[in-house]
Amino acid sequence: MKVEQLDCERMAAAKGMRVPALKNIRAMPYEQLEPFFDKHLHKKSFAQACAAHSDLRVLLKTAEHPGTHPDALSALAKHEDIEVLRRVAGNPNTPSDAQRELFELQDDDINIELAQHPKGPPDLLEKLAGVNPYIAKKVVENPATPIAVLRKLEGHKEWYISNAAREAVEKREAEAKTRA
Repeated sequence: MKVEQLDCERMAAAKGMRVPALKNIRAMPYEQLEPFFDKHLHKKSFAQACAAHSDLRVLLKTAEHPGTHPDALSALAKHEDIEVLRRVAGNPNTPSDAQRELFELQDDDINIELAQHPKGPPDLLEKLAGVNPYIAKKVVENPATPIAVLRKLEGHKEWYISNAAREAVEKREAEAKTRA
């Protein structure tokens, strides 16, 4: 058994976490990680132990898995690896506070993921719209973007963003009328 695997299990045990078979995870083929994570990542204790693991494969899989517990994603949002951070930014379970922390890094790849986040906080989506035209376009395309933000983007200096925002507002208003 490798030292980092033992350290991960000891850390988990010290925090009172019950962790299933993390000692064998390094030897597990990548294609077997998905079903293993499907079964366990929704558990807070397992997800937190994975977030503290030293194997980059485990960190990346934990960061991107849609079932990862939000607390583990908050912990991973402080990681040093940019690819881990990008995957955390794109995870639908990433909490709003962690999304805001990631935005502070001012990394375009991370901001693209945040702009497309299905649960992006309105204030963050508004900030993202001002980063650059490419990210503003991603904000316009995001169904979670509030109409108020889209209306502001109707006045964007880039014609393709203002047109896309106008079309998004029209589409949402038509959908609202259909539902009413």
